[in-house]
Amino acid sequence: MLVGPADDAERGIELARSERPELIFLDIVLPGMNGFTALRMLRRDPLTKDIPVIMISGNEQATEEFYVHRIGADDFMKKPFSRAEVFARIERLLDENRVP
Repeated sequence: MLVGPADDAERGIELARSERPELIFLDIVLPGMNGFTALRMLRRDPLTKDIPVIMISGNEQATEEFYVHRIGADDFMKKPFSRAEVFARIERLLDENRVP
């Protein structure tokens, strides 16, 4: 199932709850609620807690990666990233049957 982008974290959480995507790409810097808070909410919700999440950020501070993994993200990517890197990360999180 392909679910499109959300304009903010609140809408992204709504989509995750209603559409149950196989994977979520979540930016840290978002309008309104930031990605850290959104990730905490996704992990606490029984409907979304098991959906793999790849956090992304353009910030060069390495501390973000530590906090992302501590909160429960499955992976972290720094912008800019290549298309090949995106596909490699997806393949690591989903098996051949597209199951997390």
